[in-house]
Amino acid sequence: MVDELLFIAAGAAVLLAAGLLVGLADRKHFRLAWLLAAALLFAINEVAVTRGLWLLPRTPGLDGNWNWSGKLLALAVTLAIAALPIFGWRRIGLTFRQEQLRGALVTTGVLLCLYAALAWVMGDGGGDAETLAFQLTMPGLEEEIFYRGLFLLALDRAFTSRIRVGGAPIGWSLLLCSLMFGLIHGLGVRNGVWSFDLMAFALPFIGAIPAVWLRAKTGSVVLPIVMHNLVNTLFVVLPL
Repeated sequence: MVDELLFIAAGAAVLLAAGLLVGLADRKHFRLAWLLAAALLFAINEVAVTRGLWLLPRTPGLDGNWNWSGKLLALAVTLAIAALPIFGWRRIGLTFRQEQLRGALVTTGVLLCLYAALAWVMGDGGGDAETLAFQLTMPGLEEEIFYRGLFLLALDRAFTSRIRVGGAPIGWSLLLCSLMFGLIHGLGVRNGVWSFDLMAFALPFIGAIPAVWLRAKTGSVVLPIVMHNLVNTLFVVLPL
């Protein structure tokens, strides 16, 4: 439990430090309260993903080699918070309605081809039934609805300046959201000893950038969810 608390504190500190630097550089478009809200949401999500800092038991018949119950709990918590009037499912992108779909589909197709080539070189190949089922569902559903949905909305409200990139309104939240997504994959602490895997950080960080763009382009998390799950599955099954 101590390691998880340290990780949450470190993650929140990185977010606040990076966010304050951006905010000081662009004070006119900065809302501190929403940056603090984003840090709180990050902490809540991490507690849920770790099943209450590993205090909640594994679910018999559900949890095998993967943290199904933690992911499902985090998804349920995200949906519950997003249902509050201050957020709203539609505003976090939980909608099947797609804006500017044609360009987004073309981009998604190109990205999947690039990821497939990368997975062919770096993928593990094979993968048992549970691994395939997990990668086809949980990462995209839980992580995209939180990071490219609820968390991104809070960051968008914290940093309100925008520029148009390929027709999508993009702000500082793209970099901060991508930074935190890379951090949860690359940063680790075990028995009080910190570690940092640059590759484990870099791939999610880079991958989060087009995911945020797709969310902004379409107004929905549907394509980011689909792409995330397909990419994870490609890295499991390729090379064949």
